[in-house]
Amino acid sequence: EMEMEIEPLDSSALEASVSVFANRKRQARSTEDELASFRISQTTSFDDFLQQIIENVENSDSLPKQKDEDQAKTALYGKNPSADNGLLEEAELNSQGKGSTETLKVWQEEGTGSSRTMPSSPNKLILPFLLGTVRLALDVVRDYRQQSQALSDGSSDLQTLGRVLYEHFAAPEASSSLLSLGLIQRLMADDDASTAHSAPGEDGDASSLGPTKRTKTDFVPLFGLGYPIRLSTLIDCLMDGGAAFASITDVEEELKDMLDYPDRYLLDTMNSVSNDGQLRFPENRLYGRDEQVGALMSAYDNVMQKGGKRGLVVISGYAGSGKTSLVEQIRPRLHIDGAMIISCKFDIQEQPMSSFFRAFDEYCHRLLAGEQDRLSDVRASISSALGSMASLLRGPMPCLNEILGVDLPVAEAETNDALPYTIRMFVRAISGPSHPVVVVFDDLHWANETCLGLIKLLVTDPELKSLLFVGCYREEEVPDDHPLRECLGEIIMDAESTKLPVSTICLDPLDKDSINSLLSDALSLSTRLTRPLADALHMKTGGNPMFVRQLMKSLTDERLLTYSASLRRWDWNIDAITEKSVPVNNVGLLINKMKAYEPGVQFALEVASCLGTTFQSATFGRVFSSTSTDAGESIAGACLGTVIADGIIIKVGQSLKFAHDLIWQAAYNLLELESQGEKELMHLQVGRQLLRNAGEERDKMLSTIVDQLNRGVRFVVDDSEKRQLAELNLHAGEAEIAASSFLAASIYLLQGSILIQQGDWDDNYDVCLRLFTLCAEAQLALGNIDDAIINVIPVLTHGRSPQDKVRAHLVYMKAKIAKSEQKEAIERGLVVLEQLGEFFPQRVDQTEIVNTLAKTQALLESTTVEEIVRQKATDDPTKIAVLSILMVCVRIGVATNPDLTLLFICRSVEVSMAGGLAAESSFAFSVGAFAFCWRDNHDLAAFCAQVAESLLRKFDRKYAQSVIPVLNLSIYAYRKPLQSCAEAFLDSCREAMAVGDVDWAIASLQWGTNISISAPQRGKTLEDVQNALARISEENGLYGAELFANYRVYLDEVLWNLRSTNSASTAPTVLFTHCPEEEEAMMAVMEKNQTYNRKVCSRRMWLAYLYRNYDFAAKMAAKIPEDCNFYYGIERIPETFSLGLIAFALIRKGRDVERWTRISTDAMDKLSKWAVNSEWNFQHKLELLKAEQAWTTSGDELRAADFYNAAIQTAGEHCFINEQALACERFAIFYGETGDLGNARKYFELAEGYYRDWGASRKAEDVLYLRQSYDVS
Repeated sequence: EMEMEIEPLDSSALEASVSVFANRKRQARSTEDELASFRISQTTSFDDFLQQIIENVENSDSLPKQKDEDQAKTALYGKNPSADNGLLEEAELNSQGKGSTETLKVWQEEGTGSSRTMPSSPNKLILPFLLGTVRLALDVVRDYRQQSQALSDGSSDLQTLGRVLYEHFAAPEASSSLLSLGLIQRLMADDDASTAHSAPGEDGDASSLGPTKRTKTDFVPLFGLGYPIRLSTLIDCLMDGGAAFASITDVEEELKDMLDYPDRYLLDTMNSVSNDGQLRFPENRLYGRDEQVGALMSAYDNVMQKGGKRGLVVISGYAGSGKTSLVEQIRPRLHIDGAMIISCKFDIQEQPMSSFFRAFDEYCHRLLAGEQDRLSDVRASISSALGSMASLLRGPMPCLNEILGVDLPVAEAETNDALPYTIRMFVRAISGPSHPVVVVFDDLHWANETCLGLIKLLVTDPELKSLLFVGCYREEEVPDDHPLRECLGEIIMDAESTKLPVSTICLDPLDKDSINSLLSDALSLSTRLTRPLADALHMKTGGNPMFVRQLMKSLTDERLLTYSASLRRWDWNIDAITEKSVPVNNVGLLINKMKAYEPGVQFALEVASCLGTTFQSATFGRVFSSTSTDAGESIAGACLGTVIADGIIIKVGQSLKFAHDLIWQAAYNLLELESQGEKELMHLQVGRQLLRNAGEERDKMLSTIVDQLNRGVRFVVDDSEKRQLAELNLHAGEAEIAASSFLAASIYLLQGSILIQQGDWDDNYDVCLRLFTLCAEAQLALGNIDDAIINVIPVLTHGRSPQDKVRAHLVYMKAKIAKSEQKEAIERGLVVLEQLGEFFPQRVDQTEIVNTLAKTQALLESTTVEEIVRQKATDDPTKIAVLSILMVCVRIGVATNPDLTLLFICRSVEVSMAGGLAAESSFAFSVGAFAFCWRDNHDLAAFCAQVAESLLRKFDRKYAQSVIPVLNLSIYAYRKPLQSCAEAFLDSCREAMAVGDVDWAIASLQWGTNISISAPQRGKTLEDVQNALARISEENGLYGAELFANYRVYLDEVLWNLRSTNSASTAPTVLFTHCPEEEEAMMAVMEKNQTYNRKVCSRRMWLAYLYRNYDFAAKMAAKIPEDCNFYYGIERIPETFSLGLIAFALIRKGRDVERWTRISTDAMDKLSKWAVNSEWNFQHKLELLKAEQAWTTSGDELRAADFYNAAIQTAGEHCFINEQALACERFAIFYGETGDLGNARKYFELAEGYYRDWGASRKAEDVLYLRQSYDVS
């Protein structure tokens, strides 16, 4: 057998060991002296007190000397074993080939006379001895049960059993071979027990461990002879009367527990031998929550199922109930599965969106430091999902730059509406079956409505895979009217429709058994011994686990719960604890504890609490000193050393954080105890100190400084300080806008604007102009329309030049558009343009339109695409301002003043071609294409489209969300397949949401949906179209927008008339809107918006024709002007086709033949011209009109049949299944009217089949009814 060679402990190692502990005691005494010197008198000023602290710290030599201590440990153990109290890792012993049995044998053979170094991790090695001893005790108890006669009462019976056990193990013949183990255990304890002072109540006092505490001193505790402490405690309790045990059976059960759970009852107890009197709770153990942990793990397993799902777990409970600890229980499982956890903890002193973004930025940071394969996969997913949208996350998530390996551009203010969409796409990209994610939103009660809306958007996103959301909140902080209640209610209500598994976990107070288990582990005593204490603490705390822990710490401070060095166990005075009065909650208890600290420590806690629940140690140091960061951290260590040692504040890297937000609340509430307004004044003083001491770190600390000053702004009375604070708020707001954090920016900018006084516009013009302009833009970006208008008024009043006011005017115009006041917006635009030197008439006649278009046409025809694009970008602010104003005027003028809009378009093109280009020029040329397309000059329109696309590339696709839809609305509809235009519109909707342009997103979605109905994608039905409309609008949060609601009513009307089921026994008829209220709302919009009015009338005309209600179709057609200067080109196509079909139907009925003949001829002429450049879109339509013409006007049935066949064939080839069905239906009617019932039946059947394939169930039923009317069913 191999034997371990154990070296003697040399004298130098012993000296080093003594040095370590002496240094520790010196530090403790020095720190106490130092903190005592921090006392503050009532007459001491804030600055004087700071200086006193600084001097004490700078003169102190008692800062921790960790290096000296590490050297001593190295001398003692051969390495620095700080992770295990000086013991080497168990793996070292295994590497030497030693097993526990052989090593134990070596120790026993060595005896007690030789000094030996401690073997590595002896807990595992000594376990066989511990178990053997307990088995022996169990045998003794069983023998005693069998052999002894029952005594007079149970108490004396158990007391006798205790004496029997003690005499058995204490006898020399029973312990002679075990004395060396006692020596081993004492060495392993590394305890200075010989110098420990006896705590009150240790020897002879009344104790909770038994009602008749033994007073004899001639019994040596068995642990002193090397036996397990838990066994020694049990025997002592029995000899004291055994009050904790009801019978011998309880004693047997206690011993069985030791055998069944040695790690808990034997090894942990051995470690307590080295206890230094400080109360320590088991880490990573949760009591009384097995069911809740199981529910959480089950929800996670459900998410991890094949294919990947998403899920939501909502955890509620009172403060301190263990919500965060519950989530921590699944962390080991996440590590095994390769899942990453994103923890977002909201803070009452921090902007909720800042907490949100910081959590995801920390995820990015950990991703960079993790596995390269996962980093590569996620990088590719993010790049693909976000593209240019990643710039929106550049500021709030700086680590994203490093992941993508590019320097992302800064986002603009108007892109704020795109943040929800961008964040959702980001979360989609980072989660998946190969890299699952758990997102924890802690303290949701502090989240604002913006954050809650974003969380709801993420949680309900059906595209997310392998992602579990966990939300935690305090029950007492969420009343019935709290926004969180509404948010969770909506999520749970819609859970079935969104296919979201939702689990709710409520953490009730712990029961007595769970509290008892907690005490048993913390005190390393049997649950039978701790039961009385557990009952008392449960009664006082109501079962709140955090309250229990804090109360136990308070009891140790008051010496009601003490560690007995002589008995090697915890002891307590149960009577005093039961009678003790305690505060009703955690906060009160913590405040009492903090009030017991020295004034200097209390002051340091108050300063720390003003910095928030988490803060940088360097920032704390800057409050007291302007020296280096290292010195600041030393100051933090000196000032907060006591509270760090007590666990009030903990270190996390370079940061310090309160151990719990309730602890922070208690520290913060200390200020309320001093005087009214003390919190605000302290914030102001802290802010002033940080501003004074920040130095070169000022920009990095800017938000912290401004936050502190703003909280105390009520006490700022000096005008110069107000001006300085206003400018600081401006800089902080600009920094937040650069980070795309518009909500945080708006808070700074609003605060800064409040500090501006009338004279500041003269003395500090630039700051005032920037402050109010940015504030108005931020409010507009957040949707606070009225606030945006209020903030532009000072700019418009005090601005010194038209150029200085342009951004304010733009905010005003966009705000008016948002309020559906387009007329006022146009009027403001005309005024601003006039101030910039651009004049437009109030009324426009046709001659001026013709002349202006001719002038612009001549200008375009005199150059080439290359010549235009080669122009340099302009830096002329007036020119850029003109183009910006014209761009907004065109957007709203199309619907409200089409004639004037043509002049706006022409002028935009002319300005762009004169003296340099701007990003807005791409929009100018796109609407130029729009205008010339309407005038049927398709070649010039195509020219403008080429220029527009080239300029998009030149200016990094700025305004692509509007340029691409405009081109698809106009010239592309006549040159490309309409199906591709529908796809382009849906892409533009996403791109518009990516840059926050909600209006263009809504417009693109409705255009895309409209064209998807008229030009179906191959294999897609109307149900797919309707589902896509619902999905995209839900994903992008468009349901609440008024503009979307208007379009949704008429789109639903079209789809309902085509899809809703109907009995075949009656004729389906065209119906409009589902209720009178919707019809009334639609009519109100139609009166204001000419374009919307024409769109609705055109669609209703088409539906009426489809169901052969020709009179109503003619009524709708009469509302469509035959001559109009402006209308969407893509909408003209189905409108022209429908007018031609209605014309032939009414001609056959003899209705106003001359007028309808003219209309039919015009329709055929247009389709013939358009088909030259796009047979795909127009040829089958033209063939069907030719068939109707041949049958109606000339009666040439043979030619009509040929044209019908051609229309059916080409419509099928070009993927227009809807118009293929219509051609078959018209052909069947033709045969029915001409008496060929066989062919009529054939084409009715084909029409019905095509309509059903298209998804138009209601129309298919109409064809079935029509067959019956011709008696060909």
